[in-house]
Amino acid sequence: MTQPLISPRFPYLPVEIEIRSAKHALEALLDTGFDGDAILPAAPRADGDPPDWYVTCELADDSQAEAPAYVGYVHVGGKELGPMTVVTMGTEPIIGLGVIAEFTVTLEHGQRVVLEP
Repeated sequence: MTQPLISPRFPYLPVEIEIRSAKHALEALLDTGFDGDAILPAAPRADGDPPDWYVTCELADDSQAEAPAYVGYVHVGGKELGPMTVVTMGTEPIIGLGVIAEFTVTLEHGQRVVLEP
């Protein structure tokens, strides 16, 4: 990634999340309050593949939930990051600090997100 990645859909980024041989191209919420790597909605992983392990997640309301986790790769603007922990839960794809910390991120007035290497 040599050019900035600009997403006009604030605060979402176009990403590809890869688990084993399955690749999921989607727009993921940029969440600076999530200290993990990535969350993929459970529905795309409903193929019966057993998870690599389970993690206990602390949710925004301070409750806890156990969720399946996989070793995966996150592709952002042509850059591959990984191996990373990809948790499957909920309905929203989310990118956390494990990915965000690899870039300079500019949130431009609630209008767009700019990622630079």
